[in-house]
Amino acid sequence: MQALALLLSGVGVLGLVVAAVASVFGGASPPTGTAIGTDYVTVEASAYGGVFVGRETACGETLTDGARIVAHRTLACGTPLDLRLDGTTVSVTVGDRGPFVDGRELDLAPAVWSAFGYASIAAFGVRPLGVRLAE
Repeated sequence: MQALALLLSGVGVLGLVVAAVASVFGGASPPTGTAIGTDYVTVEASAYGGVFVGRETACGETLTDGARIVAHRTLACGTPLDLRLDGTTVSVTVGDRGPFVDGRELDLAPAVWSAFGYASIAAFGVRPLGVRLAE
């Protein structure tokens, strides 16, 4: 993080941040506007599960009711993220690909939306939540 802080103090900050994140995540981009460190940015998220529970994810793991994973289109499988909603923070990893609806950045697996206190996909719906790359 100290090296990243030094890079941020110079000219061309955006390009350096993009390069740093790309090198860490194998060229993948974080969710639009995602902050590194302590700052959260707001993204649209939806819930999934249902018929997908028990199936293999795009990252090669089986989706279970207890898996604290999210789907993202481009972040590397295994990328750690912190999510925040209504004062609750949940740590997750990228474990699948999606969502496949424009405007949404993340799909939350059952263990994630239930950790936020929602009993079903329909109850969670589509809502904004805070996200950051975990340190």
